[in-house]
Amino acid sequence: LKRAVQQFQARHAIAPDGALGVATIRELNHSVGEWIAELQLNLDRWRWLPNDLGDRYVLVNVAGFELEVVEQGRVIETMDGQVEEMKTEVGRPVART
Repeated sequence: LKRAVQQFQARHAIAPDGALGVATIRELNHSVGEWIAELQLNLDRWRWLPNDLGDRYVLVNVAGFELEVVEQGRVIETMDGQVEEMKTEVGRPVART
């Protein structure tokens, strides 16, 4: 059960300690309607991505702490949250975060 809770926490950007803390319970208590609304929003975001990302690209799942490097349609590198630190830059050059 602890492992299942940790997996749930990791998928929902909660520190995966396996404990049913406030943040975990809050995520568990989302209604079906809230999950559907989130799914619809993400599907709409996905719709605006180009059909072809090119021969080589990086796919990042921020909430899942996952990164994949894809080349010629094959995943050639995966990082699944085990990396403790990786420098990244997001946003615009004038508004880096």
